[in-house]
Amino acid sequence: MSDPNWPQRLDDPGLSDRRAMVVGHREIGIVAGYERDQIIRHALENYRSELPRFRFINNPAFAETNNIYSLWLASDWLKGDSFVCLNADVAFDHRILLKAVSSPALINMIVDPEWREETMKVVIAGSQVLRMSKQISRGESSGTYIGIRTLSADIQDRLFARIGQLIRTDRENEFFNVASSNSRMRHPCWFTSTFGLPWRKSMIRRHGVRETTRFSKADSGRGRSVGQSDERPPDR
Repeated sequence: MSDPNWPQRLDDPGLSDRRAMVVGHREIGIVAGYERDQIIRHALENYRSELPRFRFINNPAFAETNNIYSLWLASDWLKGDSFVCLNADVAFDHRILLKAVSSPALINMIVDPEWREETMKVVIAGSQVLRMSKQISRGESSGTYIGIRTLSADIQDRLFARIGQLIRTDRENEFFNVASSNSRMRHPCWFTSTFGLPWRKSMIRRHGVRETTRFSKADSGRGRSVGQSDERPPDR
């Protein structure tokens, strides 16, 4: 699958991290779990001139935890800054991020107005996302959450306090969305659109494991990115 607006193929495995760099993150951190050496090698081979911008954080419990735990491991590094949370199985036109990172909302999700199978759908009223679920019907859906959301520094204390509560009660297997939902954060979740720009969610499983999730940290276009490689064996 290709599009004339894309300098790389949509299935290019390096696409998402290139997009993070284009938007202007000064550092990129990766919480490395499954295939950690391969991920580091990828950075060495493809971004040698950018290596000072990379930091790797080890997640030895990647096989038993989900992306909420990887974000928790990066919490000290992220402390005090706004950041963007991206699912790394999403390839996207970097312009999709530009509107999102400039949003004044404390929590902002990027939504494709189209309804798509096997993805997280949302219900929107006005400028706010009221509900998110894969079970939302086509008739009820306002669009598709593409797996990218921004979170302001002003809400970070509440976010990590909630994540800490979940982990301390043995819920490190949850998705990050559980901690950052409207009801948990007691703050409305706003949205920005993809504006018809191309994106793609990969459904491929490599070596029988899930794809990774990446988090990127932004500071007025000069921030840091932190990502996770916690691929795990599929549920049996």
